[in-house]
Amino acid sequence: MHLLYKDKLFLVLAALLSLTLLSWFLVRFINIDLKNMGVLLIFLAFFKVRLVTVHFMEIKKADRPVMIAFELWVLVVWGITTVLYLL
Repeated sequence: MHLLYKDKLFLVLAALLSLTLLSWFLVRFINIDLKNMGVLLIFLAFFKVRLVTVHFMEIKKADRPVMIAFELWVLVVWGITTVLYLL
């Protein structure tokens, strides 16, 4: 019998749903500085982008240079987005 909790894609999907609910919970119930909340939400969004790309677009099966380029792209675009948000 195939168990859902052992299925890796199901676990990634559950993590994505959890991160989405966490984002909503943070905005709705946690009262912190607007800038800090924005930075946290940008981080969560880019983490979700990484999860989707690695697991559902199967970039993890690509050659190592492609995977490294993707990881660097995520870091650079996340950094630029965060800096521009803070300005």
